[in-house]
Amino acid sequence: KKNKRRGKRFSVKDYKTAIVTKIAHHSLQAGCRCPLCQSGNLRLVDPGVVLRIIGQPWLQAHLYELERFRCNTCGKTFTAKLPEDIARSPKYDKTAKAIVCLLKYRGGFPFYRQESLQTMLETPISDNVLWEMTRDVAICLEPIFETLIKEAAKGECLHNDDTKARILDLIRENKLKKDEIERTGIYTSAILSKLSDKQIALFFTGRQHAGENLSDVLDNRPTGMPVPTQMCDASNNNTPKEHEIDEANCLAHLRRKFYEIAEIWPTYSLPVIAHLNTIFSNEREAKEEECDESEIFEMHKNKSAPVMNDLKIYCKGLIDDKKTEPNSNLGKAINYMLNHWEGFTLFLRKSGVPLDNNADE
Repeated sequence: KKNKRRGKRFSVKDYKTAIVTKIAHHSLQAGCRCPLCQSGNLRLVDPGVVLRIIGQPWLQAHLYELERFRCNTCGKTFTAKLPEDIARSPKYDKTAKAIVCLLKYRGGFPFYRQESLQTMLETPISDNVLWEMTRDVAICLEPIFETLIKEAAKGECLHNDDTKARILDLIRENKLKKDEIERTGIYTSAILSKLSDKQIALFFTGRQHAGENLSDVLDNRPTGMPVPTQMCDASNNNTPKEHEIDEANCLAHLRRKFYEIAEIWPTYSLPVIAHLNTIFSNEREAKEEECDESEIFEMHKNKSAPVMNDLKIYCKGLIDDKKTEPNSNLGKAINYMLNHWEGFTLFLRKSGVPLDNNADE
């Protein structure tokens, strides 16, 4: 019998922004006689709670109808005044702008879909107005973003990676000036900076690769700080060319290359995957035992270093013994590992180096 998957359950305390309506007892109050025993007095205890979830549009329109009078003799019109706080506020409230930004950039809800839904809910707002609302928020947040960049530059370990993106203005520019533009690709770079007491996530979208965006962040790094660790996959586009870093490469990305060809090359790929699984298992066990960074580092030097050494010998043997062609899928995966061996083994030489870039991806 299959176990039915149960949804996550929430306590009443999880609804921190709920509107609370207090309902008095219909006939009793604190201090009166107990209606059952007629001898004790009633005292107030924790209330009973009933939860109801209601729906409402994301954006709501408030209309203010101003009472007006006209003199039937002189024709002069007298109009009620708006409350001062309403008169000073813009048409699109700051809370509305915040909701639009959350829906777009946290919920992944495009402007045209927001427009469609608002029209269906009979509170129509066009997609270009929604974009203007997010632009207003961006202008307000820009000083915070610049401050976060300066703080992220102080990171002990910085993750980065790229994904493709679409910016309509740049796509249009690619078409109009295709012979003048050297780089037509558009990317979103995610940079995750890990400091001792916090993490800072930054996103940059444009023509620059992740390495170039990371270089711009590191321009703000104070002089005299230790060389930071950089975690990424082994693409050249991820490396900042103008700053010294200790590059660590993603073992999960390496394992994926062998996993993808395991059905074609099971005899040779599965031992590689098993070696890498041992490394991840060692770290998982250390974290379950609540070891600190220095203890995890010592564990890897004692337990994981021999495994990585055996893995290198095994993979070099496959190439040297001509059990696979260098240009085959297996040969390319092996050469990818050997060519970036220093990055894949930095966790054995430096404390605090993560094994993978999953946090950033």
